[in-house]
Order: sequence, then structure tokens, then C-alpha cells
Amino acid sequence: MKLNKLKKICKDVIAQLKKFEYKISSRDKIWDIMFPLLNGKWHYLVIVEYDNKFYIQDMIGDSLKCLEVDDKEIKYTESLGREAFLYDEYIDQWTYLLNNARKWFNFVEKDWVKANKKVCEEYPVEYRYGIVPSSVVRASRRNYFRDLKDELKIEEIDYFIKTVESGYYISKNYLKDQQINANFYFDCCKIAYIASVRQDEIVDKKLSGREMYLSYADGRCNGFN
Repeated sequence: MKLNKLKKICKDVIAQLKKFEYKISSRDKIWDIMFPLLNGKWHYLVIVEYDNKFYIQDMIGDSLKCLEVDDKEIKYTESLGREAFLYDEYIDQWTYLLNNARKWFNFVEKDWVKANKKVCEEYPVEYRYGIVPSSVVRASRRNYFRDLKDELKIEEIDYFIKTVESGYYISKNYLKDQQINANFYFDCCKIAYIASVRQDEIVDKKLSGREMYLSYADGRCNGFN
């Protein structure tokens, strides 16, 4: 049955996917996957792990929407998570696409340098907007970014990564602290402004935290405005 075949392919793709590095947005793990088909056409899959489910979307496909995958079933969804009917035509398209994604994973595992070179040289220019490796940004804007590895020891970096990934700082237990008052908040603001100053900026260290906040805050914090 076509649907069962697609379920197996999704399971295999997710198993392979976990071998590769991901980025984090809030508590979501996100993989960006760019790969070519045999006919030379490129695809860009975004796969998000959220609440023990995986959402697979082809960002430059023709008509495919989004697959929602968990241990039990596959759902075909439109925008805002509204479920749509998974026609045989879409099952065939997703099966073909994900099979090619698996082949690409195998290619990357075998020779990631060659795979990266292929993406850099052949990925279509019209799809490149918004895709800039963070390493390139840091290297070209050294005055604006500091690297963790330059300020933390290896064990401290590991601890920091595990703490962020665990969602420790966005747990409901830590979102609000009734004991924090305005003076403490402004003291923290002063520490942050001084610590994050760039070479082309001037921050008057003689100002109080409250005065710094009034001078530099842009109003996005939703507090003490």
C-alpha cells in the first residue's frame, strides 16, 4: 500500500536526520536540507521537530504542502495546521522526494566536503535569499559578534548547549519571578548594555541602569516603557 510505503520512508528519513546538526528556534529543532533530483531540479526541505512530531515541508516545491509525522500516523496539512486529504498523487510525490532526500543523506555522510561544494556551486541563485551561514556572518562582521568558543571552556560550552536545549530558561517555573523589582531589572540592563557594546558604539558607563534603559531601549521588551 502506497501510504505504508511513505510511512516507512518517513521513518527512515527521520532516523537518518538525527545524525545531522540542527538549529534551534525556541524549543524546536530545525533541519534545512537542500538537495538536487536526478533531473537537476533542486529542492529545499525544512523539517521541524516539535512536541515529539516532525513537520516536513518542501519550500520550493510545486504543490506539496506539509507532512505531519509521528510514531503512529502521517497527516497532510495546509497552513495553520488544517488537515488536508492525502491524495495518491501527493503520496507519490512525497515518496519520490523523500527517497531522493535519503540518497542525499548517504552522499553527505560519504563525502560532506563534496556535498557542500555542490550546494555552494549549483544551488539556484533565485533560491539563495536569506540563506547565509552563521560562520560567514561572524567572519565578515567580527566587531558585531563574539564566539562562545573564545569566551567559554569546552565543558562550559557543552553545559550551555545542554541547558538551552533542555528548555530550562523557558520553563514556566522561570518565566516570571515575583521577587524581581524595577531596580533589579535596571541593574541587569546596565550589565547587559556594557557587556554587549560594540566597537562603533559609545555607552556611558556612568549612567544608572534606569538612565541607560531610557537612552538605549527600543521598546520591544514590553515592560517599563
